[in-house]
Amino acid sequence: GNFGTIISVKDLFYGNRVRREALQTSTEEYQKIVQTVQAYALNQAGRCAFSLSRKRDRVELQTTLSEGPVAVVKGLWNGDLGSSLLPFEIAVDSSLGIEPGSCGWASRTTFHKLKRATVILFLNDRLIEHAVLRRALLQAFSAHLPTSPPAYPFIFVRLYIKGNRVDVNVHPSKRQVFFLDEADIVGRVVEAVEGGVLRRQYETQTLQPIVIDRPVKRAKDEQPSRNTNVDSATTSISKIST
Repeated sequence: GNFGTIISVKDLFYGNRVRREALQTSTEEYQKIVQTVQAYALNQAGRCAFSLSRKRDRVELQTTLSEGPVAVVKGLWNGDLGSSLLPFEIAVDSSLGIEPGSCGWASRTTFHKLKRATVILFLNDRLIEHAVLRRALLQAFSAHLPTSPPAYPFIFVRLYIKGNRVDVNVHPSKRQVFFLDEADIVGRVVEAVEGGVLRRQYETQTLQPIVIDRPVKRAKDEQPSRNTNVDSATTSISKIST
């Protein structure tokens, strides 16, 4: 829409009784809505503002137009998680249909506060599911995360691929997609994550040397004896007197 456009969604499936009866509890359905709005708020960070209210008089989720991806994660997920994010760029490749703007963010492997893995995938600004890509990303992180207790990553990928190299007619919801060059595209995304996040955090850092002043211990036979000094002095005095 044009700048200033406001889109409101309310009373879903009001005229569809069968669909309403298929819904789960209000709490579970609301959690799904929150997760979807969070994902789109992250993908559109800096381009669109979001606000979610469960009741008309109380806003429970909100972002501003000035917030970037890190700020959105800090506000909607966790402040420490946002601070741990590292960006990565996916190289443009016309042969695979990968276009400019493909990028993402992922948590450092030193961040261990998530109770489950979070993988958010966007294709051409649409939230999607891709089991192969998700599995490959989690496998790349598994070698760098502890297993006892288990730690999980946070990964956000924004892909732009030409429409003629994507098959969206997999499921009526259009969330599941296939790539024409699936293995190559998945490999490029994993390479970008490994280079931008997994290997980057292990780069050598220059540290200032620390000098610790500790007393030097001497062996017992090296310590001067006061009695020896006294005897030597007495012998010297005796010689002078003689």
